[in-house]
Amino acid sequence: MSNQHPKKHHFVPQFLLNKFSSDEQLWVMSIEQERNLPYKASVKNVGHVNGGHRMTKADGSEDWTTLEASMAKLEGAASLAITQLHEDKSISLVSRELKEPLAWLAALQRARSRTFLGSVAHLLGEAPNEEELKNTQFELQTSLLRAGPWSLMGKWGVRVVTIRFP
Repeated sequence: MSNQHPKKHHFVPQFLLNKFSSDEQLWVMSIEQERNLPYKASVKNVGHVNGGHRMTKADGSEDWTTLEASMAKLEGAASLAITQLHEDKSISLVSRELKEPLAWLAALQRARSRTFLGSVAHLLGEAPNEEELKNTQFELQTSLLRAGPWSLMGKWGVRVVTIRFP
């Protein structure tokens, strides 16, 4: 595998961020800083974690692309549905072709939520000191990604799970 792969793994799809941007720029506020002052940032530089979707393979090597590529397919389908709904006001959210990718995207967003993953990681990965936690964080991330987004993307790919709509 080539070392040329995306390093910024967006947990908020860029197509959604662009819906709220002006010239691909957003006003953002960091929730991690004590003084929460707004600043302008590029869509490409928010809503991501470097290597946030990489996983460890059985042979110990890192996989930076498989989960990202799978999520890109789902995000592409959801983006098309959102674009159709936005551009043609006469379309209602009736057709399965529009509902299905949006439902799967909602499930994916829940599964890869940094708040959710972080809280689970905190509960499962508590270590006696910070250095031990840093050493296990990537392994824990791999486990959480396999249980959440990876499992979900496998089902999306083959549509094993049928989403029922009222």
